[in-house]
Amino acid sequence: MRAFRLAVQKTVLSLLFLLLFFVTASPLLAAERIHQFSSDIVVQPDGSIQITETIQYETDQQKHGIYRYVPTEYVRSGWSQTAHVRVESITDELGTPIPYEQSWDSGNITWKIGDPDTTFTGRKTYVIQYEIDDALQNISVDENSPARPELYWDITGEGWQVDIASVAATIQSPSATITDVACYSGKFGSDDGLCSIDRREAHAVTLTYPDTISYGDNMTVAVAFDPAGAWVLPSWWERLWQWLQDNLLLIPVVLPGLALAGAWWYRGRDREFTSWNVFAGDDGEDKPQRWAPLISFRRPPFVYEPHTDLTPGQAGALLDERVDNQDVIAEIIDLARRKYLRIEQTEKKQLLGKKREYTLVRLKSFAAAKKLPEHQEYLFTHLFDKEVESVKLEI
Repeated sequence: MRAFRLAVQKTVLSLLFLLLFFVTASPLLAAERIHQFSSDIVVQPDGSIQITETIQYETDQQKHGIYRYVPTEYVRSGWSQTAHVRVESITDELGTPIPYEQSWDSGNITWKIGDPDTTFTGRKTYVIQYEIDDALQNISVDENSPARPELYWDITGEGWQVDIASVAATIQSPSATITDVACYSGKFGSDDGLCSIDRREAHAVTLTYPDTISYGDNMTVAVAFDPAGAWVLPSWWERLWQWLQDNLLLIPVVLPGLALAGAWWYRGRDREFTSWNVFAGDDGEDKPQRWAPLISFRRPPFVYEPHTDLTPGQAGALLDERVDNQDVIAEIIDLARRKYLRIEQTEKKQLLGKKREYTLVRLKSFAAAKKLPEHQEYLFTHLFDKEVESVKLEI
């Protein structure tokens, strides 16, 4: 009986604990959503866009306000581009200003909208007006068609923590007619085909999405305009300057390469004679010279007499622009020709064939070798290291 009473007490305590948990956790399970997200976009002649967003928000919790994330960093054709956002106003539906804080993080601009000293419950409407510079990009459909201005814009973004019941967007362009429209909705990187497009006006288009947008969903539009419109778009120099500002991280990567290229251009290029008529006996210092062009078709100069001071190894290196074993052997033979050493060959019989041995015998001293060209002196002194009289080679 005692065990039964203990079991009943544990069950009652468990039920009371669950009841207490649901009572205290009920605010966490409260309803919170955006009934309507409306975006009105006006495309200006200079390529900037003015956006007015109307967000109808509702919650049954005590809230200070909402967060709005707007992406500011994009990758277009492999390069980074930053959207420059300026807030004009954040108000309610009656035009009453609402306090907000602005911050940047992970390629987004974040607005923390609401009074930190005041909470509310129920419905509240937020009207956000902001402007973005140089929001258009020139897109070429094919090689035969001129580039046309195009707006590619994420209407809602993917950062919402609450569901959005309905989305509508209107895009107007007073300076040019709209030639083409595309809308992508649903999960990021896919299209569920539920976005509808209304193009009853030449200078405006309305897009609606009736389904719920949850975290990770978005609605993105691509609108192309007539290139012959009354555009006053930024010049190529202004776009280049803006591109440099958006890609400052490339400067530490590019500068060393530019410095090396400049050093090679001004100090590293070969010198060449301005005339091809060069005599072998000339040292070239008193002949007109210039820096070799970046791209040139070189040809050997006209030489009217042989190079008397050129050694075999030097000739071989000039022929293929590298020093091979054959060049070193040619230098050893030339040292023998100059009577600095003697090459002796001996043969020994083996079980199969004969074994050849070569002996290099030094004939002159190291002091006499100083009269040789520098590279031959180096070879001579290293062949007979420590003043040995002979060196045996086996093949």
